[in-house]
Amino acid sequence: MEELDIGTDDQWILERVGIRSRRTVLPLDYIRETRNLDPTKALDAAVYTHADTGRFAAEMACIRMRIHS
Repeated sequence: MEELDIGTDDQWILERVGIRSRRTVLPLDYIRETRNLDPTKALDAAVYTHADTGRFAAEMACIRMRIHS
């Protein structure tokens, strides 16, 4: 996401909030073109729903805790 030139870089984010990697449900082209200036349009542009991201997070947590089937 650093190549999107949104005013921050990975080092800036890490130093200030401790986030090592960033993810988005928005297509990178959408962010490049719109800078997400109208967040109400982001729901239509999103690749995944809130339910999808919740499921992905739960699956990842189960794998990390070694409780997956």
